[in-house]
Amino acid sequence: MKSLFFSLFLCLTACCLTAQDQPTKWSVSIGLGLEAHDERLFDFPNAERIIQQEQDAGTRYYSLFLKRKLPLAQGLNGSIGLGYTQKVATFSRPFDHCYFSSGDCAYVLLYVERFTHQMLQVPIDLNYSLWTQNSWNLGFNLNLLPAFSWQQAIETTNQANTFEKSEFQPYTLELHLGPTIKWKRISLQLQYRVFQWIQKEDAYLYGSDFRLNNPGYFDQRSESFNPNKFWMLVDYSF
Repeated sequence: MKSLFFSLFLCLTACCLTAQDQPTKWSVSIGLGLEAHDERLFDFPNAERIIQQEQDAGTRYYSLFLKRKLPLAQGLNGSIGLGYTQKVATFSRPFDHCYFSSGDCAYVLLYVERFTHQMLQVPIDLNYSLWTQNSWNLGFNLNLLPAFSWQQAIETTNQANTFEKSEFQPYTLELHLGPTIKWKRISLQLQYRVFQWIQKEDAYLYGSDFRLNNPGYFDQRSESFNPNKFWMLVDYSF
């Protein structure tokens, strides 16, 4: 996955260096994100020890987007698109493997080796130009990012198993802010997430007795929760 994004980055850079200046209507972009791990563990007696032992840098995001550009006003541009994102976490924590079963399931304590979430996203962008000089432009961007989950998979540490579940459903709504640096047809967006509304993670946050001890918690399926997340997008217009 990382090699794919690196190859796409080289390709976009080469295209930018050879392209002639002319109006553009579309853009393709690759994104890399790093988010603080979700360290909420409900009803696990050893939760504090699990968190203290965690050495991983954080949850990673790898994205690819295609966007249609929408000129709105002098200095203000928008875009809307469609993209694919893979969310990867390697925080070793207990999880409920019965979430992945459609029938009767005997609970066994298993630990996450790698958690992968496949998502479709619909980026909605606004970018305001603050300064222009020759082929350079400096601006400010706002990014609204709805996401729909279509597959979750967990590889375990203490058994050679991979648990998967495919279900298309709303997953997150995120809002990012940050600067944009543009040279000719290539731009770099640096963003920080300021808001997230997320579907409650049934698979790996909750101990086996959590639902019994907290009736009504899952009546509301989503919640506002926003650990630190930094996002970088490299965009090529054509």
